[in-house]
Amino acid sequence: MPYADPEKHREAQRRYEQGKRAERRTNWMLVFYEDRCPEWREELDELGLRTVVSPSHDADEWTARDEKKNPKHKAGTLKEPHRHLLAMYDNPVSYDQVVKDFAFLKSKNVKYVKSLPAMARYLTHMDSPDKAQYDPEGVCEFGGADWR
Repeated sequence: MPYADPEKHREAQRRYEQGKRAERRTNWMLVFYEDRCPEWREELDELGLRTVVSPSHDADEWTARDEKKNPKHKAGTLKEPHRHLLAMYDNPVSYDQVVKDFAFLKSKNVKYVKSLPAMARYLTHMDSPDKAQYDPEGVCEFGGADWR
């Protein structure tokens, strides 16, 4: 049931997210900004984990839904250029482990992946015709990953 008080809603959401962080998963995603880690390609090569990175999402716009969540995100304005990373571990790991492994990317947006094929397709917005479309040739693969 939604809360009438936005602060209570945010607190309930934080508690829910903390509980989810304790769960161990094999597939994780995060968003990062190249300007905060220009050496991201070298770091991912050295990390050796199967990872897939989207082309630079430099044409994404904030939506009315985004603006409703955060009034600073004005609908129709461009988002800061970013990339999506999909990490595929061989064994389940915790949220904290993922944050530690990818600390060099300085990402605050780490989530587990419910559907690996759907997330792979999201890298270029294949199934989101209302969003900017990105060239599948721009997807980067590391550690033996095959995004297709």
